[in-house]
Amino acid sequence: MILAVAVLVWTAPIASAQQVTVFSETFESYTVGSSLLPQGSAKWASATAEGKTTVRLNAAATNRYLYFNGGNEQATTVVLGAARATATLTFNLRYTGNDGDGTQNEIVTDGQTFQEFESGDDVSVQYTVNGTSFTNLQTFTWNSTTYRAGFVAVTIHLPSPALKNTLQIRFQQPAGGTNRDQWAIDNVVLMVAVPEPATWALFALGICGLGFEVRRRRAARRARTTV
Repeated sequence: MILAVAVLVWTAPIASAQQVTVFSETFESYTVGSSLLPQGSAKWASATAEGKTTVRLNAAATNRYLYFNGGNEQATTVVLGAARATATLTFNLRYTGNDGDGTQNEIVTDGQTFQEFESGDDVSVQYTVNGTSFTNLQTFTWNSTTYRAGFVAVTIHLPSPALKNTLQIRFQQPAGGTNRDQWAIDNVVLMVAVPEPATWALFALGICGLGFEVRRRRAARRARTTV
């Protein structure tokens, strides 16, 4: 009975946890029309577009967002501490997926062009825990029309291999023609589960219970061998 209770309490930190934000980026504090770096270097490790080392930042009517224009585009976060039981990435995404009508239409919003994607020009969200090799989390295909009308909220639950203190997140469109296939992200947030203080107390109680049970069983075995 004691062992069962101790095991139940042992699992409590995972079951009872509060969500804590370890990364949040709204782009609202950045200068409109400027590069993401160096002004965003506290949160972003690298950014490239059209062979350059920067990504342009532009404004909608009521908010700022990160705007990509051209081929081989990416933005990678700094190292994020995410060594927790769970982690959730949320962000807003916008691009003009190809609707298959045979023309490459353009949608212009607040002076920013979102030209219709061509075949194969997918957008990917990836992660790395060693700074070199990236693993795909989710791909947004070139012909999806979900994101044409405006920003759409996306939620990704990170897999166990990503839950490291060396985690970095990358938003990327590896292919793409020059001056086309524009897309944008906004409101990027990473949240992790952190046990509440009361839960840690239960966790400690569980460990004590396990220790008591081990000592009790050892004492019982010694008593049997001396009889």
